[in-house]
Amino acid sequence: MSIFLRVLTGFFISSSQFGTNFRSLSSGTIRTREPVPNHFLRLVYIGEFLVAIMATLDLWSQVGGQGHLDLMPWYLKLALTCCLALVVVMGTVAAVSHPDAWNAKTIAFVILGLLIVSAMAAATYYYHVHENDEENDDETKPGVAGLLRPGVSGRAASGRPASGRGPSRGLYS
Repeated sequence: MSIFLRVLTGFFISSSQFGTNFRSLSSGTIRTREPVPNHFLRLVYIGEFLVAIMATLDLWSQVGGQGHLDLMPWYLKLALTCCLALVVVMGTVAAVSHPDAWNAKTIAFVILGLLIVSAMAAATYYYHVHENDEENDDETKPGVAGLLRPGVSGRAASGRPASGRGPSRGLYS
């Protein structure tokens, strides 16, 4: 297994950095691993950032609706998506860098992520409510209100349709 990991990570980590470290205590010798080098973690965090961007946009379009996302300006989607992806990566960094995964920094990044998700929901709701404000509907014209009385067929006494002119135009005629 150790040889497989050395071959797999040989491009990123030199063989002197990957291995075991021996330290002696009063109870005996304990075999410990060296921490993963920073340049390998940077590549992992970049990959996580890119995956977080794709996952955020996909989930946002599924939950909020693609039509509402199409109405939003590009800079709003870019800012909220990149902020959420950055908070996800920073939460991962905080969890990995401390002995306890759930520490104060990790919880702060979770709360910050929830605030960004709330801002995304508020923007989606705003564009849901105002989606018809930006459209110019020339096809729909305002309807004409009229009074219909039961028993009146809408024809004049002569049998022709009423033209709306002359003395029979009144309300009770």
